[in-house]
Amino acid sequence: MLRAIAVISIIFLFITSARAQNWDLNQIDSLSQVLKDDIGKGERLSTLVKLARAQLKVDQGAAARESLKEAQNLAEELRNKRLQAEINFMHGYIKMRSGDFGGALADFRSVDSVLKDTDEGKATKAESALKSGDVFALSGNFDSAVYYYNKTQRILDEEKNPFLQSALDLSLGNLYDDINPEIALEKYLSTLKYFEDKEDKYNEVQVLNNLGELYRKAFKDFEKAEEHYLRAIAINEELEQLASLSMNYVNYGILLRENATAYERSLEYTKKGYDIQKASNNPRAIANGAFNMAQVHLALGKNELAKQYYDETLEMSEKGNLLIGKYFGNSGLVVLYLQEKKPNLALKYSEAQLALAQQMGTIDFLLESYESLYKSYKASGDYAKALANLEQVKVYADSIEKQRNADKLLTLRTQYELDQAESENELLKLQKSEQEAKIENKNNTLIGIILIAFLLILTTYILYRYSKSKEKANKKLALRNDEIAAQNELLEDQQLRLKEVNAAKDKLFSIISHDLRAPIASIKGFIEVLKDGGFTEEELELILNKLHVETDSTYKMMDNLLHWAKIQMQGVNTEKVFFKLDHLIEETIRLYAPISETKQILVINEISETVVVKADENQIKIVFRNLLSNAIKFTPEHGQITISYVKLETHIKVCIKDTGVGITQESLEKIMKNDHFSTQGTLGEKGTGLGIQLSRGFIENNGGSLSIEKNPTGGSIFCFTLPK
Repeated sequence: MLRAIAVISIIFLFITSARAQNWDLNQIDSLSQVLKDDIGKGERLSTLVKLARAQLKVDQGAAARESLKEAQNLAEELRNKRLQAEINFMHGYIKMRSGDFGGALADFRSVDSVLKDTDEGKATKAESALKSGDVFALSGNFDSAVYYYNKTQRILDEEKNPFLQSALDLSLGNLYDDINPEIALEKYLSTLKYFEDKEDKYNEVQVLNNLGELYRKAFKDFEKAEEHYLRAIAINEELEQLASLSMNYVNYGILLRENATAYERSLEYTKKGYDIQKASNNPRAIANGAFNMAQVHLALGKNELAKQYYDETLEMSEKGNLLIGKYFGNSGLVVLYLQEKKPNLALKYSEAQLALAQQMGTIDFLLESYESLYKSYKASGDYAKALANLEQVKVYADSIEKQRNADKLLTLRTQYELDQAESENELLKLQKSEQEAKIENKNNTLIGIILIAFLLILTTYILYRYSKSKEKANKKLALRNDEIAAQNELLEDQQLRLKEVNAAKDKLFSIISHDLRAPIASIKGFIEVLKDGGFTEEELELILNKLHVETDSTYKMMDNLLHWAKIQMQGVNTEKVFFKLDHLIEETIRLYAPISETKQILVINEISETVVVKADENQIKIVFRNLLSNAIKFTPEHGQITISYVKLETHIKVCIKDTGVGITQESLEKIMKNDHFSTQGTLGEKGTGLGIQLSRGFIENNGGSLSIEKNPTGGSIFCFTLPK
C-alpha cells in the first residue's frame, strides 16, 4: 500500500509545482482582462491558449476546459495547426491527471497527426511524446515508455530546449527509480543542477522531492530521504508555494510512518499537508490528503477516523472523476474491514477496487485487487473463490516479474547503445582533429620538400600496408586462439556445473526415496486405521495427535527439501530490510503451538521488547522455524524450551535452549561439515537433515553466525546472530 501512496504523491506534485503560483494567478487575471477587449480572432485564439496553460499550472482544470473549448472552435475556423496541436496536448494532459490514460494517449497522438505536414510546433511534439512516455510509465509499460522518451530526445536533439530536456531527465529518473536506481539518481542530480544554475527554486523543489522518494524507496536511506524532503519543505515555506508544500509534508509523513516508531510525527506532517489541500477546495488535492490521513490513522489503530478519511477520499474522487483516487479509497477500506473481521464489507470494496483497476489497465493495480479479493473470500469462508483469485494473483505476479526482468534487460541495452553512440562521437571528433592537423602541416611544407616527402611517403606507405596486412593476419589468428580458449573454458564451466546439478539431483532423489517414503507410509497407515473405525474417544484423540505430529514433521521435511533444492538449482537471493524480529518469533511460536501443546512442552519467550534487525525476513523465518521445530522435535513430553536474546555491539544474538535429549559430538561434527544425516525425534518424528544446513547458510548470507552447545542442565542451546 505504501508504494501506491508514493505514486499518488508523485503524480500530484508533478502537476502543481511548475512555477510560482502567485505569478500564474496574476497572469490569469491579465489574460482574462485582454479577452474582454475587442481583439481579432487570431489574437483571441493565442490568448485563450496561454490562459488555459496558466489555469492548468494552478490546477484550475474546469476553467482550463472552458478556455480550450472556445480555443478549439477558433483554431478549426482559422486552420491554425500549431495551436490546434497545443490544444489537443492540453486536453490529453487534463485526462492524464484524472487517470483516463487511454483518452490522454489518443489526444497526445493526435498532435503528430495535426503537425504531420509542417515543421511548426516541435516543442509541442516533444511535450506530447514526453507525456505519452509518462502515461506508459505510470501504467507499468516500460518498453513503450522508453520508446516515447527516446522519441522526445530525438526531437530535442534538433530543437534545443533546456527546460524540456530537464523535464525529460526527471521523467527518466521516475522511470528508472525501481529497476535501476543508479540511473535514476544520475538523471535527478543532472536535473537538480540545471534548476540550481537557473536559480529556479520552483522546479528545484520538485527534484528534491523526487530525490527524497528515490532514497526512501530504492536505497532505503532514511537520513538522505529526510535531508531532501526537509530542503524541499524549507524552500516551499519560503516561497509560500502551498500546493507543492502540501505534497512535501505528505511525503515526509510517509517516510516517518515507514520508520514504524514515528507515527505521531507522521500524523503531524500528514495533517499539515491535508490542511493545505483541504483549504484549496480542489477535489483531487483533498482526495490525496484524505487518503494519506486515513493511512496514518489506520497505522495508529484509529479505525473509525481512518474510515471517515477513506470515505472523504471516495467522495472527492467521485467529485473530481479521479479513477486513481477511487482505486486507493476502495483498497484502503478493504484493508480496514479485513482488520475489523468484516469480510462482506471487505468483499464489496474489493470488487469495486478490481473494476477500477481493470478500467485503468495497470498490472500492479490488478495484482493488488486480486489479492484483496483473495483475502476477502478467504476471510468469509468461501475457499473456492479465494483459491480462484489466488490463481489470478500468481498469474499477475509472474507477469510483473517477467516484465521487470525484461525492463532490466532493456535498461542495460539502452545504456549500452548510449555509451556506444558517445564512443563513436568521440572517435569522429578525434579523426576530425587529426585530419585538420595533417592539412595544416601540408600547407606549411615547401614544394621541394613535398616532392621528396611524396616519394618517402609512397615507399613508407607500401611498407606500412605490408606491415599492417601481416599484423592484421596475426591479430585474426590471435583472436581465433582467444575464442577457442574461451570456448574451452566455457565448456569446462558447463561440465562442472552439470556435475554439481547431477550431484544435487542424486542427493534429492536419495532423500525422497529414503527419508520421505517412511513418514508418508506412516500417515497412510494412520488413515487406513481410522477408516476401520471402532475407537474410543481417547484412542481416537491419541491417533489424531500422532497423525498431526507426523503430518507436521513431513510438511517441514518437504519445505526444507524444496528450499534446499531451489538453492542448489538457482542459488540464494538475499534481500536485506529492517524488520521486527520479536514479531517474527512470536508468530512462529503461535504457528508451532499445536505441536508443542501435543507434547505438553512449555515454550517460554523472554523477548518482551521490540528487536529490529536488518536481514532477509523470509530467510530468517525459515531459520527460526527450523530451530524451534528441532527443539520441539528433540524435547520429550513435559519438557521446556526457552527463547532469549542479547544485544551485542553490532549484532543481536538469539538463543533457543531446550531440555531435550541433547546433541552428540559426532552429530555436531557432521553439522559443522555440512554432512547430510537425519535423526528421529522423541516421538519418532522424521527429518531430512537439511534444516540446520539451510539455517546456517541463510544466517551466514545475512551477516550472522550459528553456534551450537550443550545445555548444562540437559538438552541443547542453538544461538544465532544478526546485524542490527
